[in-house]
Amino acid sequence: MAETLDTEMKTLEEDEVTNGGRAESDMKSPTSSSDSDSDDEDLKLETLEKELSENPSSYDAHVQYIKAMRKLGRIEKLREARESMSELFPLSPTMWQEWAKDEASLSTGSEAFAAIEKLYERGVQDYLSVSLWCDYMNFAQENDQAVAHCTPAGILKMRDLFERALTAAGLHILEGNKIWEAYREFEQAILLTIDETGSEEKRKQVHRIRSLFHRQLSVPLADSGSTLLAYKHWEAEQGNIIEVNSDALDGIPSHIISAYQRAMQMYDARAHYEDQLSNRDSSDAERLQQFMTYIKFEESSGDPVRTQILYERAVAEFPISSDLWLAYTRYLDKTLKVPNVLRAVYSRATRNCTWIGELWARYMLSLERFCAPEKELSAVFEKSLQCAFSSIEEYMNLFLIRIDSLRRRISVAIVVEDGLDYALIRDTFQDICHSWLRFEREFGTLEDFDHAERKVTPRLEELQLFRLQQETKSSAVLTAQKENPLKAASQKRKTSVRFIDEQPPSKRQKDSAQKQKQDFGKYTDQKDTAHKSTEVNDTVPLNVSDAAPLPTTIKPEAANEQPVGDSTSTEANPNFYTDECTAFITNISLEAKEDHLRDFFSDGGGVTAIRLLRDKFTGRSRGLAYVDFSDDAHLAAAITKNRQKLLGQNLNIARSDPKQSKKRASSGSSTARGRGRGKLSGNDHGGSGESKRSAEVSKESRSHNAPSSVSHRRGGHVQLMERNTFAVPRAVVRPLGWSNNEPKVEQGEENPKSNDEFRKLLKK
Repeated sequence: MAETLDTEMKTLEEDEVTNGGRAESDMKSPTSSSDSDSDDEDLKLETLEKELSENPSSYDAHVQYIKAMRKLGRIEKLREARESMSELFPLSPTMWQEWAKDEASLSTGSEAFAAIEKLYERGVQDYLSVSLWCDYMNFAQENDQAVAHCTPAGILKMRDLFERALTAAGLHILEGNKIWEAYREFEQAILLTIDETGSEEKRKQVHRIRSLFHRQLSVPLADSGSTLLAYKHWEAEQGNIIEVNSDALDGIPSHIISAYQRAMQMYDARAHYEDQLSNRDSSDAERLQQFMTYIKFEESSGDPVRTQILYERAVAEFPISSDLWLAYTRYLDKTLKVPNVLRAVYSRATRNCTWIGELWARYMLSLERFCAPEKELSAVFEKSLQCAFSSIEEYMNLFLIRIDSLRRRISVAIVVEDGLDYALIRDTFQDICHSWLRFEREFGTLEDFDHAERKVTPRLEELQLFRLQQETKSSAVLTAQKENPLKAASQKRKTSVRFIDEQPPSKRQKDSAQKQKQDFGKYTDQKDTAHKSTEVNDTVPLNVSDAAPLPTTIKPEAANEQPVGDSTSTEANPNFYTDECTAFITNISLEAKEDHLRDFFSDGGGVTAIRLLRDKFTGRSRGLAYVDFSDDAHLAAAITKNRQKLLGQNLNIARSDPKQSKKRASSGSSTARGRGRGKLSGNDHGGSGESKRSAEVSKESRSHNAPSSVSHRRGGHVQLMERNTFAVPRAVVRPLGWSNNEPKVEQGEENPKSNDEFRKLLKK
């Protein structure tokens, strides 16, 4: 025995020596290994930081950088890294859980609790996760003092949190039971704190727990059989069910039984879809296809909430599937239509799939649809332009959507928002032009750049011309106010005209007759000083921001106008139209374009120009047009088509004859029309002058919808008086006493009227 013991002792000593040497070696090895690992981590961090500085949108680089910081325990940089990534991308539920647990392990107290609670709130907004909701609820119960002491405020807070969790994930077939059971356990714990003396309060709490059981049993969830058994045991504790182990549905109210059976039928219809998703051996492509098939089935069932939860489950597993996000947002736009839900989903979709232009486009349309403020729309648009799309068409589509949105919002807005006006649309168009040129200069070929320059340059010139005209007009108004002391009187006259228009017709006619009688002598006395008459010229669109090129008749540098009676006026100033072979057309459909008129006269031929009169402010057709012909024969052929239909309306076609107006101008008369009321002027007070005027007026009085207006040409600009939106044709006004029901009088058939006859007409 002694020999054996000695032998064993020697063996142990040898082992100690051997192990000691091995241990010493092991003591040195971790140090060197740790130094090597530290160097590798530092090198890895430098590489990741460089990659993130060059490409901040690299999702994988953010993930790896956060993992490296967490491993090294660099808390401040870890927080910054997590915040930077959350600004660009939604974080996964696992990343939110790690973040919250790390912060909870570092600090305690009320301030730390509030900060961690905000982290959980942000996390549950990114993706649907039952486990994240459960962590959030457990954290609140363990760390919120109001909840731990069962104060009324704490109980209400937890109930609100549980209800939110049920709304978000309570219909999750596989994992929803976790939230229901946590909710029941919380309410049962509260029941235990109620004294027996408080019978009414205890009765309410028992009813609350029973309602939770009933709600859960009516939802198709996995393992509903165990829930039913737990319900029966609980009712037995309350003394309502005696035989717990009897038939499963014995002792349960009939309405609960029917709801439970419907829920089980719904679960059975979806069980095979859930089994396919539970198979982790499937590839990602197969699982995505299984989700899409499941979603189509759920959509056919007609329950939007269940469909939305299934979409949320899918995007949580496939966050960068653009097809999935497009289908999800399309479904919400069509079915759910809840602004806050759509805003949140589109925000997550564009953060995950930044390179999909269609998502950004539909995001902007959705915000407009729900009347989002201009500040939010502008922010989304500017953010979309920072993304890298695959084609220039996607950028162009975003610009056009932005412009259309601005136009719609401005046109329908009762009170225009700050910074929301047509200048913003023009600036956006200018941005498109410059962006296109810059893109082709940097990435395109020379041919692409030349093509872009040919398209863009005319548009930019039109925009510049419009701005110059606006500046010239503004400066002219300021100069006129300084130099013309009669400006105030002119404004008073305009105000009085508007006041007269608001009076009853009978009073307005009477006042008009008296006013004309008083002013008749004044105009004849001033005939010598007014030998420059104004000629009513063709109206042209003034909105040069339209895509169509400007007519050649608009020239800011035009020379001073020549007197109308001057025979060389049309040569010296090309801004005038001679209308030698011109037809004036009225009653044109507002939908008609120049091409429609050209086709209408194509059988006769000879059309050289078409001038469709448009509204100054809206650019819409006013139903009037001038059509120039090459000779009198073609004009006569065109006039024979009078009263023929174009786009469902009978056209009124007559020859435009400005010569009579020029004769009046040469004899010293001055034409001044406003709002359909002509002011009398002439060389004498006799009836011959009035007869000529009435004959001239009836010559082109075929228009049914052409209110008279006055326009003057000064310096090449068209200046419209008062609120008129277009200029009437030359020598065309509606004769006094004329109505639509009276037959039209051909030229030469109307008897001349004296001044007294005109006054009688005015007094009617």
